[in-house]
Amino acid sequence: MRLHPPRYAEPQRPHLKAAVHAHVAGATADAVPVPPDPARTQGFIMRGYNFAFTRYFALSVTDAAKARAFIESLVSGKQAWPSVTIASQWAPPKPNRCLNIGFTCPGLAKLGVPQAAIDQSFGPTSDHNSFYVGAAAQAKIVGDVGQSDPSNWRLSDRDFDVMLILWGATTDIIDEDTAMLKPLLDGFAAPSPDRIFDSQVLDNHKVWFGYRDGIAQPIVAGVPFIQDPDGDQELADPSAFMLGTALPGQPYAGTSVPVAPLGLNGCFGAFRILEQDVEGYDAQCKRLADADFCKLYGITDPDHAVEAVKALLCGRWTNGVSLSVFPIQGNTPPPTMLDNELNNFLYVLPNGEPAPHQNPDPTVNPDMGSGCPIGAHTRRGNMRGFPFADTPSVYHRIIRRAAAYQLPYPQVGNDPGERGLMGLFLSGCLRDQFEFVQRNWINNWIGPSGFSSVKDQSDPVMGEEPNGTETFDETIGLPRAKNKLKGMSSFVATRAGAYCFFPGIDGIAWIGAQK
Repeated sequence: MRLHPPRYAEPQRPHLKAAVHAHVAGATADAVPVPPDPARTQGFIMRGYNFAFTRYFALSVTDAAKARAFIESLVSGKQAWPSVTIASQWAPPKPNRCLNIGFTCPGLAKLGVPQAAIDQSFGPTSDHNSFYVGAAAQAKIVGDVGQSDPSNWRLSDRDFDVMLILWGATTDIIDEDTAMLKPLLDGFAAPSPDRIFDSQVLDNHKVWFGYRDGIAQPIVAGVPFIQDPDGDQELADPSAFMLGTALPGQPYAGTSVPVAPLGLNGCFGAFRILEQDVEGYDAQCKRLADADFCKLYGITDPDHAVEAVKALLCGRWTNGVSLSVFPIQGNTPPPTMLDNELNNFLYVLPNGEPAPHQNPDPTVNPDMGSGCPIGAHTRRGNMRGFPFADTPSVYHRIIRRAAAYQLPYPQVGNDPGERGLMGLFLSGCLRDQFEFVQRNWINNWIGPSGFSSVKDQSDPVMGEEPNGTETFDETIGLPRAKNKLKGMSSFVATRAGAYCFFPGIDGIAWIGAQK
C-alpha cells in the first residue's frame, strides 16, 4: 500500500520550545484567549477525516522515558510518518491515513506530568474534575446504569494511559500502520487484542439501527473548513472545543484552561462503545406500529408504519430527512435530499410563515411536536434554538467522531455478532457539554430541561430510566393530544467509557519533554 500521510498546504511549524520548557508552577494562561490555530490543534477536532476505518489503541506505560520519547517524536516535525495529524489544510493528494493521540488522567501522571499541574488543571477546583475522577465515577450522571453499569464495561480510563488512534481508508492501511507502530511502542505494554478496538463506516453512513448518521455537527466560529448549512444556528465558540481560544463577540461559558502549554488548543473526548440490540429495537418498532398508530397517521402500508415509528423515535427518517422538514404524511415516503441539505432546518413549522433560511427566528411558529416530537433523539441532542428550552443549546454542543463496529469483524457465517457504535464525543468541558447533554436532555432525570411540556424522561433511541429496569414513553404530536408510544425499553448498552484529554501540539510536546 502506497504511503500517503497528510501533507499540508503550508509548512508545519515546530512546537513552541519556550512553552515546552516552561516551569509548571509558574505557568499561566496569560497568552489566552487566542484565535484557534489549525497548526497547533489535533486535526480530528476541527474536521472529520471521512475515512472508512478507525483503530483505537488503549496503551499502558511500562517505561515512561521511552514512552515520552515516542510521544515527542510524533510532533517533533522530524518525520513525515508516524506523526500527529494537525488541522491545517491538506495539500494534494488526500492522505489515506491519519494519527492522533490522547491521555487519561492517570496516564499523565505516569508519564511524569507534575501532580501539581494535574491538580491545578483538573482537580476539584477546576471545571474539568470529571476527567480527574474518571468516567466510571460519573456513570450515574450520564445514564450508565443497569445493563450499562461500569461493572459491565470492558474498558475505562483507569485501565490504560494513552489512547493512540489510527484512521485509514482501508483495513490494509490500518493493519500496515499497526505493524509499523508496534516496534516503536517499546515504552508501552504490548497492546493485547482486548485493548485494540476497531470501527468502520457502514454503507450510506448508516448505523446498525438503520439511520443515516453523522449529519449534524456544530459549526465552530473560526474553523477554516467549509461546512454544510445548518438552519443558521448560532455558531459555537471555538473555546467550546479548543481550550483557551476565543473570538471577539463569541464568548463561551468561560471554563478554566489547564496550565500552559498543556491546555492550549486541547479538547476532552468521551470514548464510548455502545452495543446496540438491533433485533430488539426492530421488534419494538414493529410492535409500536400497530393498528392504532396506523389509524392516527393514516398509514395502510405496514412497512412504512415501521419506518414512521423509527422516524418519530429519532426525529429523522432513516434516510436522514428531518421530520421538521417532512413530517409523516400517510404512506408517502420522505424525499431524497442532497447530503448538504439534510442539516439545514430549525424546529419551526412553515404554515405560511417564512422558511427557516429566510427567517431564522425560532420563535416564528415553533414546532411544538406536531412535526418532530419534542422528546425525539435528535431534538434532545440539539434543540436548535427552540424557544422553550431551558438553556441555549449552543452552550452544550458536542462534536461526534464515531462509527459503527462489529465483533467479530468481518462477520463469521450468518451470525452478525455484537454490533454498535464506537467513538469519541468531543467537548471543551465534559461537565457542561457531554455530561450536560446526557444528564439533562438524553436522560431527563433531574426535572424539566426543555421537555416539561411532554414530561418524557428518556431518549427513545438511547436513553435509560434511573434504575435501568423501567419502561418509558414518548409523546408524539402536540402534547395536549396526549398520544404516546408506550412501554419502550433501552436497546443500547454502554460497553466502554473513558475520559481522555487530547492536547494541542504544544501540549503533546510538553508531555514528551517531561523528566
